[in-house]
Amino acid sequence: MSTLIITLPHNGIDSTARLEYVLSTDGLSVATHDTVGLGLLPKSQDEVVVVVPAQLLSWHRVNLPPGSLPRGIAGERATVRLRSILEGLLEDDLLDEPATVHLALQPKVNVDAAVWVVGCDRSWLASALNALADS
Repeated sequence: MSTLIITLPHNGIDSTARLEYVLSTDGLSVATHDTVGLGLLPKSQDEVVVVVPAQLLSWHRVNLPPGSLPRGIAGERATVRLRSILEGLLEDDLLDEPATVHLALQPKVNVDAAVWVVGCDRSWLASALNALADS
C-alpha cells in the first residue's frame, strides 16, 4: 500500500505554493521525497496523510462529561452535540471564537480520564484540503 505524506505550508495553498512530500510504497521506507507545486504531487496513492504545521495547532486537555461521546451509529446529531460540549469546555482557552476553530479528539477517547483536543483555524484547513482535493 502506497502512502503520500504532504506537509501543508503555513500560509495555505495557492498557485505559487510549494509542498513538501514523502512517498512510501510499503509504509516503512521512503521511496521518494521532494518539494513541488500543487499540480506536481504524485497521484493515485492508496493513502494520503496531511501534516499540519505544529505552530498552527493548539492543544488542550479536557474532561468530558459522562454520556458526551456518541455511541454506535449516532449520526450527525451526536457529532453536533459533542462539538457543542467541546466548545463549552474550551471557550475560555481558545484564542479565537470556537465556531472558527476545527477541533479533533485524540483516538480511543475514554470519558473516565482527561483527553487531548487539538484545534486549528477551520477556514485555513478547509481551504488547504479543498485545494488538495481539486488538484
